[in-house]
Amino acid sequence: MITYIMGRNQKVGGRSGIEDLYESVQGPGYRDHSQLFPWNYGAKKIAKTLIGKKKMLIGYSYGGSTVKFVCDQLRLLVPNEPIDLVVLIDAVWRKKDGKSSVGSLFKRKKIYLPENINKVYSWRQSIGKIKGHRIITSGETFHCKVTLAQSRDNHLSIDDNEEIHWAVRNLAWDFLKS
Repeated sequence: MITYIMGRNQKVGGRSGIEDLYESVQGPGYRDHSQLFPWNYGAKKIAKTLIGKKKMLIGYSYGGSTVKFVCDQLRLLVPNEPIDLVVLIDAVWRKKDGKSSVGSLFKRKKIYLPENINKVYSWRQSIGKIKGHRIITSGETFHCKVTLAQSRDNHLSIDDNEEIHWAVRNLAWDFLKS
């Protein structure tokens, strides 16, 4: 099951890049294997939809923190069931209580992922005041930095980055075929 979790400040009146990414992976046989949630849907509710399934979680901004909380919940609910793949796009730390904290957007925070994750891909951009936070994990990790030379993206538009979409689509298709 591929689970997409959107960020807090989705574009007013428009579609988010995570919604576009979700739809771009859809095709014959894929729709039954994907789900899309807002960042504040509830980690435990999301985790319960994943029990007993292969798991790929994708999170942008505060959705990245929600992915961490979903992984924590899965570790508590089914301790021996791993998360196969986590993809984080400019993930931003937030409080566990589900409340957003604008101050967390600017501080040098780290997101500590639990040990039940096999592989992590993390994209962070390097411009603008708001940047994704550093990811700390014990699993196999690939850190990808989006730089000014590669993109004009900042935090509020990085979820639309075509290079990231291409890479995540390929990861998703490979995951669904495995």
